[in-house]
Amino acid sequence: FFSTRIVAVTQVVADVLVNLEGVDRSKVVVIHHGFHLENFYKRNISSERIDALKVKYNPSSRQPVIGVISRFVEWKGIQYIIPAFQELLQTYPNALLLLANAQGNYSGALNSMLAELPAESYQLISFENDIFALYRLMDVFVHVPVTRDAEAFGQIYIEALAASVCMICTESGVSAEVVSDNFNALVVPHMNSSAILQQLLKLLGNTELQQQLKRNAPASVSDLFSVETMISRLEDLYG
Repeated sequence: FFSTRIVAVTQVVADVLVNLEGVDRSKVVVIHHGFHLENFYKRNISSERIDALKVKYNPSSRQPVIGVISRFVEWKGIQYIIPAFQELLQTYPNALLLLANAQGNYSGALNSMLAELPAESYQLISFENDIFALYRLMDVFVHVPVTRDAEAFGQIYIEALAASVCMICTESGVSAEVVSDNFNALVVPHMNSSAILQQLLKLLGNTELQQQLKRNAPASVSDLFSVETMISRLEDLYG
């Protein structure tokens, strides 16, 4: 109430502040988080780092690799990815589902679903320190929170785009401001396994689309989400 300005990290947060919390919109300014995005660029990640993770997580060189980096909580929507992957195995029987940060209060339900898959078709990763190289193992990255405001920000969207990984996602948090369907990612409706499967098949069967997404993704975030941009906007605010 006494604040003269309130920083929201995304437009979604700004909308929640105004529409749900009753904050005066004139107080709210959106300043995105900033990142050292160069850490995710392919040219800055050695083949030795990538190979070390392949040995740990995909020693049989299964392909394609469908990557997920989400805590095992219900609102992250992993329960809609697993059935889509199960159907994907009918077309790509050698596919691998790579699930990182695989722990949380929804583990019981998700592990029960995973038990229906062939044991060799998925890999759980509790924690991986070299997240930058981990993206290089993925052919497709999937992130599908269940509502628009489930994510306040959603750093993972920015990381995947910076890493030039083909992404399938829902609109949530910052994705509404940076993701453009069929330009830098493929967007699916919330809570829709069938749509996830359709987009996986579309993407994996279209090399030209894959290359287009990879080309456009990093440029979508390079300026808006840099540390320098964040600091500059904060300096303007406090000045």
